[in-house]
Amino acid sequence: MLLLPTLNNKNNKMWKKEQIVDVFFRKLQRVKRFLTGKDLFAFLFFLAISTAVWGLHAMRKTYETVIQIPVIYKNLPEGYVQTEKLPENLRVTVSDRGNVLLSYRVTKRFSPIPVNLEDFQKEKSGINTKTLEPAILKQLNATTQITNITPELLRFKFVRLKNKTLPVKLDRQIDLAQQYTLSGPIEITPEKVTVYAPENILDTMRFAYTEPLILTNLKDTIRQSVKLKELKDIAYSPPSVTVTVKAELYTERTVEVPISVTNVPPGRTLRIFPSVVSVSFQVGLSMYNKINASSFVLAVDYNETSQKKLPVEIKKQPEKIFNARIDPQYVDYLIEENN
Repeated sequence: MLLLPTLNNKNNKMWKKEQIVDVFFRKLQRVKRFLTGKDLFAFLFFLAISTAVWGLHAMRKTYETVIQIPVIYKNLPEGYVQTEKLPENLRVTVSDRGNVLLSYRVTKRFSPIPVNLEDFQKEKSGINTKTLEPAILKQLNATTQITNITPELLRFKFVRLKNKTLPVKLDRQIDLAQQYTLSGPIEITPEKVTVYAPENILDTMRFAYTEPLILTNLKDTIRQSVKLKELKDIAYSPPSVTVTVKAELYTERTVEVPISVTNVPPGRTLRIFPSVVSVSFQVGLSMYNKINASSFVLAVDYNETSQKKLPVEIKKQPEKIFNARIDPQYVDYLIEENN
């Protein structure tokens, strides 16, 4: 008697589970038919149309937004420094139709508004950004109105600086192409510039350093303008220099050079074997025919005769060669007494 209700309960639970699963699959089939049927395309079509109509209606309304207008400062008075940081952009609040504002935010690129600093020197001054409104409006749609510009005031504070002339020091990283060398010294024009700075800073300066010049795989002559390094409260005249770097192919050459002897005491003669050695070096093609044996001075020192052989030293060599090597590096010798 006690087992029957238990079986009925189990059957009821199983039947309910089957019902739930059956209902779930029927719903799933309806969704599948909807997604694969024509109703979905009709629904999406009308949804797109209604969205477009709503969007066109919304774009006709007037809204406000904030746009960024870049500012460029020109003609900083020579011998003065601006001690307060000036904003690089103006935040301009504008109002217009939605489609116009959307174009400002998405596709419009604004040109910098020039601010001439020549009239603001020797004292604390400023300019109301409202005076820049006509220049800003030239870049906007005719229907656009400006409601606010931030900041309202551009503050200028110029301080007169001391000055002195300093040589320019090039900060460089030059990577030559394979089998290339510099054909001459790097040229900097001008070699010296006028540096303006507070006296306590100017007294510590020995050079005017440039911004880094980075050249890779160089195989030709380049002429490039390089700015002088920007530092707080320091100005330069001119603010940049022209750097010329000349590169050319190099090759190897060998010349036979006689050896001289040094520090031989009176009454003695130092004879060396051999008296002529080979000097091999690498040189740019433009200098290949300009270097010969007379371009070098090789010598051995009598004071080194405590050794079995004398080392040959290069006392003089051309500046424009590199990787100079002597063969042989040591020579035999004989000391003779003079009668």
